[in-house]
Amino acid sequence: MSQIKFQQLINDFSPASLSDIIKSHDFFRVKQNSLPTIKDEKFTDFSQLGDFDLEDNTNIVVICARSLAHLNERASRKTQYDISKKILKIFQKSRAGVFIYYDSKGDFRVSLIYADYLGTKVNYSTFRRFTYFVSKPQTNTTTINATG
Repeated sequence: MSQIKFQQLINDFSPASLSDIIKSHDFFRVKQNSLPTIKDEKFTDFSQLGDFDLEDNTNIVVICARSLAHLNERASRKTQYDISKKILKIFQKSRAGVFIYYDSKGDFRVSLIYADYLGTKVNYSTFRRFTYFVSKPQTNTTTINATG
């Protein structure tokens, strides 16, 4: 994703604008499925935007959900991580997911969460890693640089 498109997303976030940006990539398969079976008291409107495969055939699902409370740099990060792990268990063919949680102000958090399978045991990436909080008033330099 270009830095210009990402800056536009920061300025006017919506699931539709995010979907427009990511579906412009040839490797991305658009799904746009509502996920009504996923319930949480802090989040709503869970939907699958699509998925894509890495060169090693690892499938990555892209999920979006709306936070009922305002997000900030620390708020609900662990809760979002736990919900994301549950979603990965539902999408059994996906070993990883890009999860986007957003609020009514347009702030959002993007997280990459992946599973490592060690025999019958599953280890998930840590919730502090590969997570970016984005807010209009902030410079978002690290997140913007990570997209370019």
